[in-house]
Amino acid sequence: MVREIRSDRDRLQNQLAAFEQRLAAADSAMRDYGHPDRVPTEEWFSSENTDKEKTSPWLDEDFNDARSLLFLAALDLHRSFIHDQRRILRSNLFAAYDVLMNAAPRSTDARAVRAAWESLFLVVPTVTTTFASLPRVFGSLQSERLGWLLIDEAGQAAPQHALCGIWRTSNSVLVGDPLQLQPVVSLPIVHQRTLLRMTGTSDRWLPASNPAQVLADRNARYVARIQVPGMDEITVGAPLRVHRRCDNPMFDVVNDSVYGGMMVHGGERTDAFMVGDSEAPPSAWFDVAGISWNGHNSLEQIALLDDVLGFLRRAGHPMSEILVISPFSDVARALRSSAIRFGMDASKQAGTIHTAQGKEADIVILVLGGHTSGARNWAAGTPNLFNVAVSRARRRIFVIGSHRDWATLPYFQHLAVALERHPATVDVNSLFDRAAFQNGASGSASRA
Repeated sequence: MVREIRSDRDRLQNQLAAFEQRLAAADSAMRDYGHPDRVPTEEWFSSENTDKEKTSPWLDEDFNDARSLLFLAALDLHRSFIHDQRRILRSNLFAAYDVLMNAAPRSTDARAVRAAWESLFLVVPTVTTTFASLPRVFGSLQSERLGWLLIDEAGQAAPQHALCGIWRTSNSVLVGDPLQLQPVVSLPIVHQRTLLRMTGTSDRWLPASNPAQVLADRNARYVARIQVPGMDEITVGAPLRVHRRCDNPMFDVVNDSVYGGMMVHGGERTDAFMVGDSEAPPSAWFDVAGISWNGHNSLEQIALLDDVLGFLRRAGHPMSEILVISPFSDVARALRSSAIRFGMDASKQAGTIHTAQGKEADIVILVLGGHTSGARNWAAGTPNLFNVAVSRARRRIFVIGSHRDWATLPYFQHLAVALERHPATVDVNSLFDRAAFQNGASGSASRA
């Protein structure tokens, strides 16, 4: 027994000595490394350390410079090859044009079609298209004939729309957020559920609530789980937690009410946000109850919107840096009319929240409308609309709507607490005047 214990002791001591040698070698290598700030420390791995989300320990300055030089050298190589083989490539590119225009004979060999695409990708490494165009543009390609498919806003993509591209590529990267806008599926959801029941299929495949992003997340190797307040826990693949677009309070409101606090702020802007010669007041809620209604559109709310837009234009603020949005199409029509009156591009800067996905602006004006409780409950039924609306704003969000009707609804209650509330009779000019603001002209404002 003693002999066995001594043998185990000697073996463990030898292992310890070997580990100590490896540790000493690692310490020496780290001291010699030219970028010690890139080496993760013990504190870096702490679950409480959110700063690690903003670092790239695998990428130092020297490596990044070398990577850029390699990319430039690859471009030079491509250019030289294209110039040397210009006659053949010219012919191949004409063939690629025929393929794109569906002018190639149906009997064309699949290898020739692929060669035409490869020639195009040699000259233009990335081709962009829409889901609607995928079957026509890539219809001549067979399974896994292209290398990579990148799908942006995959949280809005119905699975059947993404399938055409995924089937034709060897690798797919889907980037999206299932907590933003969901897919628009023309078949009513009641009929979708009927088809699922008829085929004995689980609701996990319901197209309206299970976009391509969700299906990809289910098959991801690395996942995170988010407990959305008021909802079941959801699983997302390889979450990108750092958010850099929004200042506060927009970031905190969305992070707390939608993401369960898991997002990390990329850094608050320190420069003053100016409107003309004055510093803009904080984000705010203009409490306009609405008396005259046209569907879900309140004429009083539109009148206050016009006051705000009028001041911003007179102050010289870039009108291209403003979005005006609403949950309801009735309101969106009025928003577009106001946008036109104040020199904005109504097709890009005004509309429903659905049209704002993928956009951003320094100032977002959210006009709530919503004449009935049923309509308001629909808008607040999931975090998706709310999340998109608030997270479009880089510097300020101004909400125009009935505080009494909206401030107790899910998600909107967080916004109501975070924003100063101004009465419908507020003087917009004095509110936006820095001197008046600093001297307490917004004293009528109150926290919800």
